[in-house]
Amino acid sequence: MFSNTAAGSRLLKNLPLALLATLLVVGCGKGPAELVREGEQLAAAGKTEEAALLLQKALQEEPENAEAHYQLGRLRRQEDRLYEASEHFRNAAKTAKAERQSEYQTALARTLLEMYLAMPASASLRQQVEDQARQIAGTNPAEASRMEGYLAVMDQRPEDAIRHFSASLSKNAKQSDVELALLQQRLATGDKAGAEAMVAAAPRALLFDTYYLAELAAAGCGPATDLLARYADKLPETTLEKALRQAVHARRCAGAAAEAAILTPLRESPTLSREDAALVGDYFSEQARWPEAREMFERAAQLPMKDASRLSGSLELRQSSALLALGENEAAAKILDAYLAQHPDDAHALGQRGLLRLNGDLAQADPASGLDDLRRAMARAEQRRTTMEAAPALRLQFVSGLLRLGLLAEAQKEVQALEREAPAALGVRLLAAELALRQGRPQTTAALTKQLLTEVPDLREATLLAALAQLALGQRAEAIAALRRLHAANPRDEAVAVQYAAALAPSPSRADQEEFQRVRTALLAKARLSQATRFVLAEISAQRGDAAAAMQQLETLSRAALNPRAALRLAELRLANGQTDSGCAALDSLATQEPKLPLGQRATWWALRGICLEMQTKGEQAKPEAIAAHRKAVQFQPDNPAFRNNLASALADAGEQLDEAIALAQSASQAAPTALQYQDTLAWAYYRKGNLAQSRQIYQQLSKEKELPANIRAHAEKVLAR
Repeated sequence: MFSNTAAGSRLLKNLPLALLATLLVVGCGKGPAELVREGEQLAAAGKTEEAALLLQKALQEEPENAEAHYQLGRLRRQEDRLYEASEHFRNAAKTAKAERQSEYQTALARTLLEMYLAMPASASLRQQVEDQARQIAGTNPAEASRMEGYLAVMDQRPEDAIRHFSASLSKNAKQSDVELALLQQRLATGDKAGAEAMVAAAPRALLFDTYYLAELAAAGCGPATDLLARYADKLPETTLEKALRQAVHARRCAGAAAEAAILTPLRESPTLSREDAALVGDYFSEQARWPEAREMFERAAQLPMKDASRLSGSLELRQSSALLALGENEAAAKILDAYLAQHPDDAHALGQRGLLRLNGDLAQADPASGLDDLRRAMARAEQRRTTMEAAPALRLQFVSGLLRLGLLAEAQKEVQALEREAPAALGVRLLAAELALRQGRPQTTAALTKQLLTEVPDLREATLLAALAQLALGQRAEAIAALRRLHAANPRDEAVAVQYAAALAPSPSRADQEEFQRVRTALLAKARLSQATRFVLAEISAQRGDAAAAMQQLETLSRAALNPRAALRLAELRLANGQTDSGCAALDSLATQEPKLPLGQRATWWALRGICLEMQTKGEQAKPEAIAAHRKAVQFQPDNPAFRNNLASALADAGEQLDEAIALAQSASQAAPTALQYQDTLAWAYYRKGNLAQSRQIYQQLSKEKELPANIRAHAEKVLAR
């Protein structure tokens, strides 16, 4: 009668209904041109969700509106949704007026090139880039030459790349990416003189650092030191920036003591300004020296600002990054909450807090609210890779969060979009493998991870997914061996450790049981565990027959972390262990959240609600409310055999709609032929229908079981006595 499915958290929509309704009202009566103009204004103000809705409405009224396609393409490109962006740019170019044709074609060209650079194996994309480069050669020769240069780089034709990049710069000198690519290609061909000539002509940090690192790698510390001395006064940097560059060089070529000799006076300087202290903190951050970075950022917060133009980015976010790296999550969250109260649309802050919440690293924070933050972070990234360089990574984290919270329908839509845009990307393929596993398709996961591990041997994420797929396929020994290797490589990897423990738990081997105890003890000894880990540990306790320990763990988790999944599982275990009042009370505590839960979790809530109503009913007659609750669970998850069985059982007990009860029980039994409860429901429905022979046949077979649950035994005795 009880279902073990309890996954996910509250279902989030892309846009609040109130906002959607407001926009629809605002858009009423306005023509496409006005909608596009207002959409562009909203996009410029950072309100990308609202802008996209107005632009989509404009296209509904005028499907060939070139400017609407162009502006919507820009939004999709900012969100790293390159495939959708390219389609909008393509449509814009088809119907553009002559004066805008070049602009739209260039936008399409740049997007196609970016897609190809991410998917170099795509012959179709390669052909589209070549065609587009030829098409814009007459109107935008600088961009056409830039595209030809990158194609030559991908083909490993450095001489051709140099020629094309040089041609592009001769037509448009303000292209920093082309300038850097040209320098790199000259270094690749051994043209050291040409490379240094570029640096001498434009002594900027990016070009110099590229040339310096090449010199250091090829010629060693002596020539690199000479190079640094020659350009020390030519680079447009402050005294502090020059000193930090010297410190980097000292660390590489002379050791920690030489580096400290430069850094110590800087750190202890009584004239240090806020921006200087932040730069020193950045120096330590780049080397992952987080205690020193935190110290400098905290000091910077106490110092006066001398030149605000020299401090790019937020000091608060620097502090939160250091705290997160040190595992001080609550302190980081406090800073992020205060910062977002003042800057609610900051993409970096939203991204940091979203990941904190999503990973279950904060007490009293619903992990699903992390998805909300990540949605906003992606939407607020107005200039992809400049305003928020981590936009693609955040999008992958967002989809990973959807999977973690059981929002599989939305996750599938996002994975399909990512597969169209970057099917060869490692992160996208890992998400596809995880999605297949969570959808109950372990064979697909096994095939995907096998290919990934062929290309990238020992990839931790692929190995873990492959092991979980093996467990689902009954290949326990192989899975345990793979998880053992992962755990041995990094015993502090919490996600691996808890899955290793879960795989070992049912093993009959004494050695495996001893290993299980060691792994579980090590996990429980940690000061802080993620919500996901604690939930799995509770499930392990339940599977090992220690329901009391499982319920205690789930109660702590649901109370401390606002975790609806834990609260549902707690209610389910209490009901299964005869604690009807407390189980139903735990369920009732989620009643106000039920409409916001994902479909799978809503189905579980209604299934348990039906069970509560049945248990609270005297006699065999199930209340109509219980039948309605079970019916709603089936509506949310029609393929779940446990929910179909629950509804069939309630109908059979009530003696109502018995043909439907029999059909439901038959489908449940076919899905799980060894489930005694499902066989009992089918036999009891036959009995209530008056089909005594069919009922007796099932109960006679069940009676051969040595141990029948009391309720099934009572039914069998009653029927067989007839």
